[in-house]
Amino acid sequence: MTHATRWASVTLVFALAAAQAQACTYPDATEPSGDDLTVSATSFEVTESGKDRSILTLGTLKNASKACMEEIVLEVTYLDAAGKTIDTVTQPQYGMVVGPDKEANFRILDVAAAPKDRYASQQVRVSFAQPRGDMARTPRSAFSSFLKYLGDWAPVLILIGVFIYLVLHGRRKDSPQSRTLALFEKQVALHETQAANLARIAAELEKRT
Repeated sequence: MTHATRWASVTLVFALAAAQAQACTYPDATEPSGDDLTVSATSFEVTESGKDRSILTLGTLKNASKACMEEIVLEVTYLDAAGKTIDTVTQPQYGMVVGPDKEANFRILDVAAAPKDRYASQQVRVSFAQPRGDMARTPRSAFSSFLKYLGDWAPVLILIGVFIYLVLHGRRKDSPQSRTLALFEKQVALHETQAANLARIAAELEKRT
């Protein structure tokens, strides 16, 4: 790989990182909140197996803001036919990030507190959500986002640079690694010569006997 190719690859990586950071900014003066997340297409199912009961809720989250939303916590309230609350479940959606103007499906599974025939309907709401990092609260240009990611990746880049330096330095003829390898090769050649000489001496002794 040439130096130009290496620099092109590094530039491409940082360009993609900056673009991703820019996609998660919030350019308006109003900060996004959990109210920007709406719940739709929900369904639930209660399963009974002996004394064990479980309830599963499925649905979709729609992010109407211009920021990536994470740290999402959903609350499900289950109602009976009379509209009274019979069960409730609150669960964080670990690892879920909903991009700007994007949708994401969610799944909530928990132990059912009431018999199956008592569950008639459900209500799902977002009890908590926040924009991703400070980028969602402070307008950032692509260049500032690039600098932030450059700072985040600086330790890794330094380690990669040190590794490349050691590899290239190790290939030099005057490097300790090269000298050690050359000395080892000389020792191997010397042992091979000694073995050949011993073999000839042994052959001469057999001829004389």
